[in-house]
Amino acid sequence: MTTSLMLVSLLLLGMSILSLLLPWYTRPDLFFGVTVLPEFRRTAPARRIVRAYRAAVCGVAGLALVVVLALQHPVLALFVHILGTSVSLIAAHHAASTYASARASAVEVDLSAEPERMPGGPVAPLLPFVWLLGLGSWAVTHIALLPSQLIVHYGLRGTDRWVATTPRTVMLLVGLSGAGCLVIAATAYGVLHWSRRISTSGSAALSERQFRRLAVMLALAAEYLLSLLPLLMLLGAPRAWMRTWVLVLWLTLIVFFVRLVRAGQGGTRRAAPAGAALPVGDRTDDAHWVGGMLYVNRADRALFVEKRMGIGWTLNFGNLWAWLLLAGMLAIPLALRIALPHSRLDTPVARAQAQTAALAWLDSIDAGKYGQSWDTAATPFKSALSEPQWVSRIAALRERLGALKSRRISSSRFADSLPGAPHGEYVVIKFDTSFAHDGEATETVTPMKDSDGTWRVSGYYVK
Repeated sequence: MTTSLMLVSLLLLGMSILSLLLPWYTRPDLFFGVTVLPEFRRTAPARRIVRAYRAAVCGVAGLALVVVLALQHPVLALFVHILGTSVSLIAAHHAASTYASARASAVEVDLSAEPERMPGGPVAPLLPFVWLLGLGSWAVTHIALLPSQLIVHYGLRGTDRWVATTPRTVMLLVGLSGAGCLVIAATAYGVLHWSRRISTSGSAALSERQFRRLAVMLALAAEYLLSLLPLLMLLGAPRAWMRTWVLVLWLTLIVFFVRLVRAGQGGTRRAAPAGAALPVGDRTDDAHWVGGMLYVNRADRALFVEKRMGIGWTLNFGNLWAWLLLAGMLAIPLALRIALPHSRLDTPVARAQAQTAALAWLDSIDAGKYGQSWDTAATPFKSALSEPQWVSRIAALRERLGALKSRRISSSRFADSLPGAPHGEYVVIKFDTSFAHDGEATETVTPMKDSDGTWRVSGYYVK
């Protein structure tokens, strides 16, 4: 199993565990997105619905793992898992809707409550923008100090995507990071000011305020970490630095997520039971929830509403601003892919450089300089074979084939991935070759763009 398939398998396992726990990431009077009496969770019908949901999730997880391991198609496996889990949730929501309860219609307002403030003050979400503005201005005016190519993607085996360093690419990298920070800042502000307060007095209101503050602090931490990413790219940070940044990001997300889960949705695990005759839920009507997951209510002015399944908030898709915010979130990765001229694209210059590297490498073999051919090969080539192993194999092969009589290029194709090889830039070159002993043969030489941007041979095959 390759490293990428192993990571996808672990990701599917983690997603399955979270899906199994999802029904409990809610307020106590909500069950699979349906408003119910809190004691309903302990009844036989509720346990039956949970068992059916768990069985469906386990089946979906098993099917997704089969797709990964047997078909080796990670993208399809993720699609199967997401679709299957969504269908399972909708089925459980439909089964639970039979036991829906009327909710309390009384609305409480605490006029004496102080307005909630942004952690760190109103300037806290703006500091990353000031930092990025200064970073972009410095980078453009000191572009000669930057690397000739900027790394924009680190794969499992190292760097595999670059762009030429120009004022345009520098500003795009910094600007897109700024756009991401803007979306995060808008979300944090929206949770504080454009979401509904469920509890307005007592310990429940205090726990809810603490829960909301913790979620906003998570958003600010993610914003600050995102603002550091362009600096690492502009400095040509080694892979170890990027791994550290990713590790810090994930640790931050995990720590905050665990704290939010322990608090319960809306801080309900830290609050005393309400003791109301009717459930309160999230003060929204079940009729406006599609499958218990999507909230659509044009009459509701709230932009953010609490999730009925899961921790945190979701958008009110009946609000036009929700669609604009969603469009902004989707536009960032799309703009990055369209705007940045990735160096891995097939170009005549790239093919010419690859062919030159392949011919020079073959010349060293034809001259019997087998050790030199190993020294000048690409990093994956030398990782797969030691120098003595390569010299022994190629010497035996050339003794069997005999001296070179003629060689000409028959085909050349560009590829960004090959079976069993890391993602990168490859040119697969085939030669029609004639040898003294073995007659006609086909040589396949595969140069790749190595981590330092130089084309080197990563594979050789004779048929």
